Amino acid sequence: MINNNKRSLNKTALSLALAGGLMATNAQAQLAGHNVILVHGFMMENLSEAPANL
Repeated sequence: MINNNKRSLNKTALSLALAGGLMATNAQAQLAGHNVILVHGFMMENLSEAPANL
C-alpha cells in the first residue's frame, strides 16, 4: 500500500513538472507587424510625461 502511494505521488510530481515546463514558454506579441514588449503593472498615464533626465 505504501509503495502504491509513493508511485502515485511520483507520477503526480512528474506530471506537474512536465506540465509546468510546457507552460513556461517565451511570450511574444506583435501589433500591426511591430514587436511589442509587455510590461506587468504598466499604466497608460506613464506615457503622458517624458521621463526625467538624470
